[in-house]
Amino acid sequence: MAAANSLAFRLGAELKDADTVVLVFSSATLRVEALNNTGVIDEQLLSKENGDFSCSEGAFVLPIVVDKNADGTGGYRSESRLYLRRALGGALIGEERTSGIGAIFWLVPVGGWQTFWFQWEEI
Repeated sequence: MAAANSLAFRLGAELKDADTVVLVFSSATLRVEALNNTGVIDEQLLSKENGDFSCSEGAFVLPIVVDKNADGTGGYRSESRLYLRRALGGALIGEERTSGIGAIFWLVPVGGWQTFWFQWEEI
């Protein structure tokens, strides 16, 4: 299931065959379990004290992920941050805020930002 894989990957799991992601949270820890039809295939324990996440705007906030690359024709740098909130109906809402800047042929500057929204239903 693509949605389960993308959430599990963003939360630190290196896998491609998750059917379900289980999140168990408290004010100081976030436990992530990736499951498929054989059982638990990966588990991560994220700690607020270790800087694995923070709390802001009523959400669990994962650290910024930076991506950058350059070659002879240009380069870019982008940053992405994921906010996780619980909806009134129990679903998990993900808000990914992304921004970037780059240069085409090292002459033409480009930049921008965007927000992606995700929803994972409660089981």
